[in-house]
Amino acid sequence: IMGYTERDIIEHPTIQFDIWVNPEDRARLVQGLEKDGVVLNLEARFRAKDGSIKYGLMSASAIEIEGVPHIFSIARDITESKQMQAQLHQLAFYDELTNLPNRRLLNDRLSQSMAASKRSGCHGALMFLDLDNFKLLNDTHGHAVGDMLLIEVTDRLRHCVREVDTVARFGGDEFVVIISELDADKSESITQANIIAEKIRAALAKPIVLKVQKEGEAETIIAHQCTASIGAALFCKHDSSLEDILKWADAAMY
Repeated sequence: IMGYTERDIIEHPTIQFDIWVNPEDRARLVQGLEKDGVVLNLEARFRAKDGSIKYGLMSASAIEIEGVPHIFSIARDITESKQMQAQLHQLAFYDELTNLPNRRLLNDRLSQSMAASKRSGCHGALMFLDLDNFKLLNDTHGHAVGDMLLIEVTDRLRHCVREVDTVARFGGDEFVVIISELDADKSESITQANIIAEKIRAALAKPIVLKVQKEGEAETIIAHQCTASIGAALFCKHDSSLEDILKWADAAMY
């Protein structure tokens, strides 16, 4: 599984090969053996000989052979299973085209932001964005070009916000931005939210140049002017629902 030969490993301790990606996993194994003499189903990441990372499910017990203490362990390779789990998580919570959080993950992020706002007393803001000229581009040049535009818009939106904020694709050409940790003062939070919204508006208003290459044809350059309608709603220490905040921002956008 790890790519080592018998000659590589016989009479050498595993720690010599730096196979434990996280040293804390090895520490948990040792602690469990010292305490109980056995460890069952320890999930850990291991570094193979070629540097690739493997996921293993390990069980081990402390034994004696001719009076000498040993560790007897069995590890099962669960790398494929973990990769499938990650793919299912990606499909469930992220938009396939833009890799942005989808509606399901958006709801979770908004709930977290609302809870944090209640604890801190600081306002948060939710912005609803709709691209104004998207349908025209889609109808004129096709969905592939429309997808390229959405990817470019995604990149620009990400550069307008902080890591603590969330950009999500709501569907079609609609995006949602959650701005966390504004000010405790409402008027100051409105000012801050307006500054961010204007930054987004200005970033999206810059001409977008798309390079289209169809098989057997010369490369085509498409210049598109993309504007966006933006509506924002503040939230703080109130009991409004997640759905209410989305509706307020949507109404503000229109």
